[in-house]
Amino acid sequence: MVPVIVIVPKMILDEILDHAGSHPDREVIGVLLGKSMGKIIEITDIVSYPEASYPEKAVLPGTFLYGRIGDEMRERNYSVNVKGYYHSHPPDIFPLKFSQIDMRQYEDLQNIFARKQPFLAIIVNPDTREYAILTLDIDGREIHLEPFYYENLVWVDYAVKRFTDGFSPYRIDPKTGEGTLHPKFRSFLEKMAKKYEKKKIVKIMLQNALKYGENMEKYAGEIENAQNLLKILQEAKALYFTEDFAKADRLLEQFIKSYVEEVSDKIEELHEPTTEPVTASSQSVSRINQKMHALVRDLGKRFPNDAARIAGIVLDMKRKIDDLGEPYCYIGIDKAMNLIIPPGVSLTVDHLKHVEDMLDEEIIEHLGQDYLGNLERLPESEDLDDVEAINHLLDSYYQHYYEGTSEQLMEEINEALIFKYVKKGYSMKGLIFENLTLSRDTLREIFGDSYQNILHDIGDFIKDKIQKDIGTERLQELLSLEKK
Repeated sequence: MVPVIVIVPKMILDEILDHAGSHPDREVIGVLLGKSMGKIIEITDIVSYPEASYPEKAVLPGTFLYGRIGDEMRERNYSVNVKGYYHSHPPDIFPLKFSQIDMRQYEDLQNIFARKQPFLAIIVNPDTREYAILTLDIDGREIHLEPFYYENLVWVDYAVKRFTDGFSPYRIDPKTGEGTLHPKFRSFLEKMAKKYEKKKIVKIMLQNALKYGENMEKYAGEIENAQNLLKILQEAKALYFTEDFAKADRLLEQFIKSYVEEVSDKIEELHEPTTEPVTASSQSVSRINQKMHALVRDLGKRFPNDAARIAGIVLDMKRKIDDLGEPYCYIGIDKAMNLIIPPGVSLTVDHLKHVEDMLDEEIIEHLGQDYLGNLERLPESEDLDDVEAINHLLDSYYQHYYEGTSEQLMEEINEALIFKYVKKGYSMKGLIFENLTLSRDTLREIFGDSYQNILHDIGDFIKDKIQKDIGTERLQELLSLEKK
């Protein structure tokens, strides 16, 4: 094993602890991005998986690893790699140590990203904010690493106290025999501590500026100088990733000042409230109903024997709507999970947009940001009708005829498809179906520009499998169900 020191800045550790504390009764998870500098690894960022997991396990899906993580690494021009992962353990379920699932995931992630090089796991108690930094040795045994602290940094000596080239983070006093930090290492830590003092401030500025940028992009064609300001924002973001925080700070300050003084009032004028009345048949109501149906359907897959949990989630959302007061409190939800708009109640598109935003928050919390993104993109592309048709067909097959677990069915499909396309020369980077669901983003990630042709091919493959499993007549029954 290569001897190495791993440095975790306090601001990164705080982000991990905050993420864990946001869901104290369920496990959360994310990856540690970092870079190697000789025999020192610096953890520079985390990428959080956007949904809370089951109370007793947290696993990163392939679509997240090969999609979102790949995007984050590309955005940083591959200057960082995955150096570990973190997750939480609710204290009444697990202590701060590896479970068997954790060990398997650790080994899988290390094999994918680190090639048996140093790799960390940080496990957090969401209640007390206590944490443990762990690794596995070459024999697969759990090792707890002792954290050391220097100003706003936490560091661990990954393997041994002394480097093989003679440099050590410690210096032994020949008179007392006590160890102190080597002057060179102390100097290194001082520089890094100052860097992260600046980075923490600039990161907050960048996060605010990116929110302003998203708002500005909606009206860029109607606001003078918007494109130039957006270019400044992109340049500042690039400088942040290359750690030129001084220049990034100046550009972000320029962007935020221009937005507040020149742009925000114009956007407010352009975004006049929509007073168009809505009814139960309005397009905005239909869109909310479709999202509600998808939420309940896929929660049913996740918790197949826990109808009370699903009903509680829907009831909680209804209470949140009621708490908004009039006219929101008159909105109902029927047994079929459709909004009820009573006659005579004056609701506008803006009212419904607020309700949809609350529903989106529920979807993100329980099924994830990627899931919501796929739902919202469905109407925007012709080929997504095919994606939706495949997903509905597979869902109907599983609900009506399939005997077994959804995981078993998904593995059968993924294994067959991956084998099929590897033979055709494609380089498989992840699973094609995740949670029995196909997404356009996954297809693009795996197949590139040829994904539209592959989409029809996958549709035919699913139909052939169902036909072999239950016969032509029953396949036709499923297809007719989807047309109704």
